[in-house]
Amino acid sequence: MENLSAAVLQQAARLARTLPAAGLVLYWEQVAGLEDVHLDKLDSRLILVVRGEKNRARAEQFSERVVVVPRAELTRQAQISLGVLTASARGFCNGGERLVCLAGPCGEAGGVDTIQVVDVSGPTSGLCASCSNGLGEHVPSQIFNAVLNLAVELAQEGREGKPIGTVFVLGDSEKVLQFSRQMVLNPFAGYPEASLNIVQPEMKETLREFASLDGAFVIRGDGTVIAAGRQLSASSLDLELPQGMGARHHAAAGITAVTEALALAISESSGTVTVFHHGQIIASLEKAGPPRPMLRED
Repeated sequence: MENLSAAVLQQAARLARTLPAAGLVLYWEQVAGLEDVHLDKLDSRLILVVRGEKNRARAEQFSERVVVVPRAELTRQAQISLGVLTASARGFCNGGERLVCLAGPCGEAGGVDTIQVVDVSGPTSGLCASCSNGLGEHVPSQIFNAVLNLAVELAQEGREGKPIGTVFVLGDSEKVLQFSRQMVLNPFAGYPEASLNIVQPEMKETLREFASLDGAFVIRGDGTVIAAGRQLSASSLDLELPQGMGARHHAAAGITAVTEALALAISESSGTVTVFHHGQIIASLEKAGPPRPMLRED
């Protein structure tokens, strides 16, 4: 696997220089323990994605562009989508640019075996502009990444071993409230705003507990959670969504079609996190399934 990973990485680096690409997106844990991979020989295009804070300092020795994501078991395509989302939110690429992305088996030192060139000119280009210019109200990259990371963690871990299905609506909160109604008493009403910010460590468990409520969470652009249990009333009848997406996803798509908000929907059945903006799917982060058994050769 080491020789394969080294060869794949070398080809990806050449491709990034030839295109040229704005960045070479690589998961740190997948190559950090492989002797044949020399990160110090790559150029400034390197964007390292670190799963959790543990190895951030080590990754920063090889690149000034490091983003932190949850320790989630994702498919290769989902790894790439998550890397592009977080890199875009941090301003490491802009609409119209390209990223060369690498992925591989989940797990420590799993190696890389996949290269994909992502043209940041489709729906994801709106994310770059949105995170820098505001989603109806200014949304710093730190806040977007906090909500994204929380959604991925909840999708992976659930609550007390049971899957969670919910929606987070981020930004343009005044208009979101106009297109929604409270289904239950708002559990976040009446508390000091300083204690309700999404970056507060205790908020993760609080949101996990209230995720069982029907309806959506509404989060202001500065990260303040202002409501839970909101029924989103914007229609999505004119939007084209993939078959199999239910009421939760249609509500998430609908609210982003009539506001400047982002919506992150967690599927209770599959654990997939789907990100919507302007009524479109920006990314779909699918959990990795169990490894396939190796075929025995006779």
